[in-house]
Amino acid sequence: MSDIWSWQPEQASRTDQPVSLLHLEGPGSLRFLHGQTTAAIENVATGSWIPSCCTSPTGRMRAVVDVWIGGAPAEQEAAAGQGAWLMIHGPSQSTGLALHQCLDRVLFPADRVKLGPLEAATWITPIGSGLEPFLHREGAALAKEIAALTCLGPMDQERWRIQQGLPAEPAEINDHTNPFELGLADRVSLGKGCYLGQETLAKLATYDGVKQQLRRWHCRLEDPSSSPLLAPGQVLWSNDQVKAGLITSSLAIGSGQWIGLALVRRQALGQECLMARDVNQLADPKPLGGQLTLYLSQAPSFSAIPIGAGGNG
Repeated sequence: MSDIWSWQPEQASRTDQPVSLLHLEGPGSLRFLHGQTTAAIENVATGSWIPSCCTSPTGRMRAVVDVWIGGAPAEQEAAAGQGAWLMIHGPSQSTGLALHQCLDRVLFPADRVKLGPLEAATWITPIGSGLEPFLHREGAALAKEIAALTCLGPMDQERWRIQQGLPAEPAEINDHTNPFELGLADRVSLGKGCYLGQETLAKLATYDGVKQQLRRWHCRLEDPSSSPLLAPGQVLWSNDQVKAGLITSSLAIGSGQWIGLALVRRQALGQECLMARDVNQLADPKPLGGQLTLYLSQAPSFSAIPIGAGGNG
């Protein structure tokens, strides 16, 4: 089971993730996005995606986003121009629509910004080819080297996501979690000044206030009838029967093996494994299927906020 996190597709492949693309026009676009996203984007050169998040005033997740400065983003290079683009990650355009509404509510004429319509697009991540991820807009031709890559099916894409420890909506990205819990600290600037959610996120960083973190888990299932114990929403327990976390994602990968993600409480982050138990058998989980052991690990991509970093960029 030690090799369970080293899975690779048999050939050079790619993942295709649906995204929504939002164009912001006007001279105030960067300043407006600076106050509505978690990354520092002012005075950044054009021609690259800036990883960021959009949060609520209390620092809760609204969406994982990337910001493109300048003209329309293309597969190869940026076009010069005024304004910016917001790429909103999510399984459907409902995420983009909700964020569009949030931005529109706080937009005033003095901001000198105009929101364009949402555009459906695809974020392509090559695997095992050495190629860089890029945005594919509808109607554009794929480069030959990208078209030659095998697009992973839904199950393999989910396996890759879980293996990388990437949070997704709505399982991990929702109005109950913040960027630090999900390992998205590299998308947050704590020194750029005021932005939506900044005060809460700064306090969490300064006072080490993060109460849970996202972890990968894997489990071998001997009895298929126990699979409901691995369903999203299942409470995880420590050996001393204390609630220690919650399963957020799970996937059967064959031969009785399951993998997934879980939000683990701070007090249990040092434990190597947690238990999924039938709540009716907590006192005596001896019957077959009454208890399962989940082995935890932190994904290499998890970006944790340094303790006491509330004043740093």
